[in-house]
Amino acid sequence: MAARRIVLLDFDGTACRGDEPVRHYAAQIAATLPAPDGHRLTAMLAGFLDGTDRDGILAPAQDGYQAVAELAAYFDVPAEITRTAFLSTRQRMATGEIPVEVPDGLVELLDELKPGTRTVLVTNSPAAGMAEIVGRLGLHGVIDEIVTDAAKPSGLPPLLDRHLHAIDAQQEPRRLLSIGDIWANDLRIPRERGCATAYIDRFDRRQGPADARAAVIEGLYGYVRTWAS
Repeated sequence: MAARRIVLLDFDGTACRGDEPVRHYAAQIAATLPAPDGHRLTAMLAGFLDGTDRDGILAPAQDGYQAVAELAAYFDVPAEITRTAFLSTRQRMATGEIPVEVPDGLVELLDELKPGTRTVLVTNSPAAGMAEIVGRLGLHGVIDEIVTDAAKPSGLPPLLDRHLHAIDAQQEPRRLLSIGDIWANDLRIPRERGCATAYIDRFDRRQGPADARAAVIEGLYGYVRTWAS
């Protein structure tokens, strides 16, 4: 049976959950700063993650990774150091030194959608280590394609065109569902194109409309099943 539907699934905060990678990313950057600044950076990230400090410097951040990037810029950390810290975090996730977590029931849900639905993991992260992390999450059997360096949001239009064409859904764009936790990156363009959208709004940012919204992806499973039916 050929797939008649497509799920575009974001990675960080969607298919891969947990704050340990973000904390490690921040710690790597903090270690390059004078001790008082390093302590302040990690404390500010902790406040963002636990909901006690999401204003000021961190107001633009939509997830933990963006929060670290905002803090790095605030403390004038060179871009190369920030990038190296991110890549180091990814490598340690791939080797298992940093634990990764798949949301409860996600593997079972994606398996349930087959064979009528093709699932595509779409991330702005580089390819290095991604296959290993996906394997650690137990997603290899339910992910049909991994798109890295996706350059969301600007890279989404050609990606949408390719996948809508693959299932002959140019006139039925709601047969494609985009799921993610950053509205501007994951959902804005698919929604403008008439695709279905599901928004994981962990930090209650309410950045824009979606067909379904929940604080955790588990709260979207009912909508995904209804969409697929």
